[in-house]
Parts: sequence; C-alpha cells; structure tokens
Amino acid sequence: MVNKKYIQFKHENETWLRTLDYFQQENIYLKNRLAQIARTNINNSFLDDLEAYQNRFMDKDAVIAILRYDIALQNDLIEDSNNPVDTDVSSKIILKQNKLREDMQRMEKEFNRLKFDFNNYLSDVLQ
Repeated sequence: MVNKKYIQFKHENETWLRTLDYFQQENIYLKNRLAQIARTNINNSFLDDLEAYQNRFMDKDAVIAILRYDIALQNDLIEDSNNPVDTDVSSKIILKQNKLREDMQRMEKEFNRLKFDFNNYLSDVLQ
C-alpha cells in the first residue's frame, strides 16, 4: 500500500524545486543587473552598497543549494521508506517535511524582500 501522504510530500517537494529554479534564475538576473550598474558607476559609497547586495545574492545562492540538498535527502528518505507503518521513519519524514515547509516559506519571503529592496534602491539612486 502506498502512503498517500508521502505522495503529497513528493509533489510538494517537486513544486519547491521548481520554485528554487525560479529563485536561482532571478538571482542570476539580479547579479547581472548589479554588474551592469557597477560598470557605469564608480562612486565608492555606491559601490559599497552594491557589494553588500552582491554578498546577499551570494548568500541566497548558498541557501538555494542547501534547500535543494535537503529536499533531495527528504525525497530519498520517502523513496527508501518501504514500510509505511514504521512510526520512527514516518515521524522523521513528517517532521522533516514540516521543517522544509517552514524553510521554503522563509526563503520565499526573504528572497522577495531582497529583490524588492534591490530594485527600490536602484530606483532611488540611479538618475
């Protein structure tokens, strides 16, 4: 018998992987935009701000990689759980899925806030 909850978890995980793909592409776009701006503006104060944003974008790359890895581990755990009534494994899967859900929700908020802040910053400083 296939555990329907596990099937749902796998669908949820696939959705998160697509979301992470989108964030990765957006992050690349934002870093490219930052590089374009940096080539045309040499004000030291402005460059310091751009460097801070670049560091934040690189941090998001690291978080995306960690989340991908955690999701892959979760998918492996689901795949390897041949005994759906094993309460230890089942509890571990459910706890991990809930943690991933919280992590993804936080990532979505933080990434969207970063993107919004960066675009607002550029709108304010560019003339």
